[in-house]
Amino acid sequence: MGNTVKVTLDDKRKSRAVKAFAKSNLSLPNAIRLFVDRSIKDDGFPVSLLMPDESEMDPDGFWALQNMRRISEMNGNSNMTLDDINAEIDAYRKGL
Repeated sequence: MGNTVKVTLDDKRKSRAVKAFAKSNLSLPNAIRLFVDRSIKDDGFPVSLLMPDESEMDPDGFWALQNMRRISEMNGNSNMTLDDINAEIDAYRKGL
């Protein structure tokens, strides 16, 4: 048996969240668990949550970000931190 975590939401926000997660066949508690599990795996806030919504971006830019995310996941480097990326850039520059 796990611990209980209490989250307080107003009725409108809860209703909208339930509808949004239902599109992915997730209950609200399961969506929260998924968020926590992904945060643990990423050792921080899940990157996909930081990505702007499609409606907030130029369609070509949004497609490019989505495509870069897929490529990064295929190559196993989607969880790199900014420090990791900068270290790779520095290592590459020193090798030139």
